[in-house]
Amino acid sequence: LITAKLDTPVSQLRKLMVENDIGRIPILDENNILVGIVTRSDIIRTQNVSQSNLSAKETYTIPSFKNLSFLMNERLPKRVVNLLRLIGFYGNETNSPVYVVGGFVRDLLLNIENYDIDIVVEGNGIEFAKYVASQLNAIVVPYEKFFTATVVFKDGFKIDVATARTEYYESPGELPQVDISTIRKDLYRRDFTINAMAIKLNPQEFGTLYDFFNCQKDLEEGIIRVLHNLSFIEDPTRMIRGIRFEQRYDFRMEEHTLSLLKKNLEENYLERVSGSRIRQEIEKILEEKSPLRAIKRMAELGMIKHIFPKTYYTMVMEEKLERLFAFMPFLRDRFENFNDFYALSTVLLEYYDKSSLEEMRTKYGYPKKFVESLKYTENMILPVKSMIENKYPFSDIYKVLGKANAYVYAHISAYLTPEGQQYLIQYIDTVQNTRLENVTGKKLIEKYQLKSGPILNTILEEIFCKKLDDKNLNEEEFIEQLIKSYLTENSKLI
Repeated sequence: LITAKLDTPVSQLRKLMVENDIGRIPILDENNILVGIVTRSDIIRTQNVSQSNLSAKETYTIPSFKNLSFLMNERLPKRVVNLLRLIGFYGNETNSPVYVVGGFVRDLLLNIENYDIDIVVEGNGIEFAKYVASQLNAIVVPYEKFFTATVVFKDGFKIDVATARTEYYESPGELPQVDISTIRKDLYRRDFTINAMAIKLNPQEFGTLYDFFNCQKDLEEGIIRVLHNLSFIEDPTRMIRGIRFEQRYDFRMEEHTLSLLKKNLEENYLERVSGSRIRQEIEKILEEKSPLRAIKRMAELGMIKHIFPKTYYTMVMEEKLERLFAFMPFLRDRFENFNDFYALSTVLLEYYDKSSLEEMRTKYGYPKKFVESLKYTENMILPVKSMIENKYPFSDIYKVLGKANAYVYAHISAYLTPEGQQYLIQYIDTVQNTRLENVTGKKLIEKYQLKSGPILNTILEEIFCKKLDDKNLNEEEFIEQLIKSYLTENSKLI
């Protein structure tokens, strides 16, 4: 039975609830006599009140209110400003305070283009979304469990609408449970201070910035800071997200936040998160302009081994990743639905044993064929590297490598010099674009009475290989010579 004393800080009570998956804690006096019970609702009600034993940002700060309407008119397209004004009017019509929040506000202040609009309503978010949609001839997609909805306009433009809410976590790493709340508590639940600002949209206060936690100061100083000590415990993926923001904006993680991250990382909180959520965060990093910076930072903090436990990040691996990331744009141009996460994994999962690979496949959802091709590539990567760097004829490389998938090429590219990578691109393009125009298996069977089977396939492959080296090959002349050679060598051919 989990119990606590009268002087146990609220932050510790909250941590006990999260870690032990409980909703209430009996409180004992100095004689171990029950004097009361603290529930999760009690914690939620007190989470914004000044408490002892909390980080600087958990204590009460004087809120800041500043009108940014001039900035909105200056930096946003007229369509966006007009839409926000309309949403504010609809807030008045439904008697609901409405705000635009999060990344939109952050990037407005940084003068970075971002039209992902997240609206928070102090009221029923889903009903408000339906009202907005009815006024603007749009479609609503509701998410009842989280009190949210998406409004989709005819041209595909979207806005997300949420009820102001407080989230609590049944256990570390799980998706949150939701309670209806106020804008202050809604902002307090967010990952970092730079994402915890709101702009009110109702006409009488249109453009007013709501900053309860000195967020704008952190933004100006380039600081990544959590809002409370349990932030990484409640949602360990915030550790990955913090690195993404830190590297995207060239910010730095505040000392106390960095200390919490390292501590919670060492306590294996990241291991409690589902593979799909971790993969999602890594995929977001891979969408950044300089994803390798974030991966290097993750390695520096020892985070890679908590995601890929048998990966040992070294300078040799870092050099492979640098070469891989230099090559990936060429693969994206040539292969439809190219997956950056799979490409990254060819290096991070290199030389895993089969059982460990199977664990990673189960956790992160790799296709079975991807894992098989990874092991296949490991066995022939060094001879292929040598052939490419020595510029062997494409026909010789094809006999070893064949027409591979994008991730085999990605893996090989991590071993190649820029010159070698250029030769690999030429190989890929030649293999992809070479076709036998006048010779087919059916024609060979009919004309030469060949039997379907391995010998026929060998003949077709030889013709294809020859054409890889000579795009102007006369296929019919070459097949005549080839058939005569096979007839001489193998009397069972016909």
